[in-house]
Amino acid sequence: MGAAASIGYYFITKGEMVAKPEVGGSVRVEILNGCGEAGVARRARAYLRGNGYDVLSIGDAKGHFAQTLVVERRSPMNANARLLVRTLRLDETAVTQSLDTLSPVWVTLIIGDDYVKYLPDTVEAIQ
Repeated sequence: MGAAASIGYYFITKGEMVAKPEVGGSVRVEILNGCGEAGVARRARAYLRGNGYDVLSIGDAKGHFAQTLVVERRSPMNANARLLVRTLRLDETAVTQSLDTLSPVWVTLIIGDDYVKYLPDTVEAIQ
């Protein structure tokens, strides 16, 4: 069963459907720190878990990223990545695609230097 099977569409704005996880089906996320700032991936994990995402892992990206990227791994329509960019209030230009339907990860968040624009300063510690 692919990622699209766990995504429901619930709201139409500007002629576009917005993805929302269905009950019991949270989006599986990998978070990579691409900015080098200590603790940012842990902060993002707490924030996303608090918003219903299933964060499978955190780690460091290979290289430095000025801009945050959201990499879709499962849905050819970028449903998971589009949901994540809306949760983080990022522009959809941050979405890219590298499909791997065998991976347990549905979307990868690579945190860039611009994280201060979308990640709250204080996030309740959720392990």
